Amino acid sequence: MGKVVVINSNTAANDSVLWQFICCATDVVLSLKELTNLFKVLSDATRVRLINILRAQSLCVGDLQVVLGLSQPTVSQQLAILRAAELVRAERQGHRICYSLSRAPFLNYPLGRFLSEIGPFFPELAADAQKLIDLKGDSVSRSPDHEEPARPGQA
Repeated sequence: MGKVVVINSNTAANDSVLWQFICCATDVVLSLKELTNLFKVLSDATRVRLINILRAQSLCVGDLQVVLGLSQPTVSQQLAILRAAELVRAERQGHRICYSLSRAPFLNYPLGRFLSEIGPFFPELAADAQKLIDLKGDSVSRSPDHEEPARPGQA
């Protein structure tokens, strides 16, 4: 049976204020159409898994293939969709192209927080995280570029 989560109205109000703060501080204004397109991009399980993995560190397609257990064309197609939505960015490193999360504000806090909170309830996300640790060892850590910003009033 599923776990019931009770959301404190103060927490929800604080999160709403925080989201407004992030949007204002970064000059992010999403139209309803842009928000809808974002949800469409995130409606695919493979893309959610990719974003979740890339929260930990930049990876090349080959590493993503190993962690996800998918073919190179599949991973590349999903990365292309995420790049078109400006959720991930690519950087050439020699002959390889490595992918990381963009610096989009909605990834840096709200989406990242959401994924970290739901991760334990989805075995696929936990399995991906373990495969990444098995592949990369102790080098797996959150990239400094993608740290969650401090909440207003916190140091």
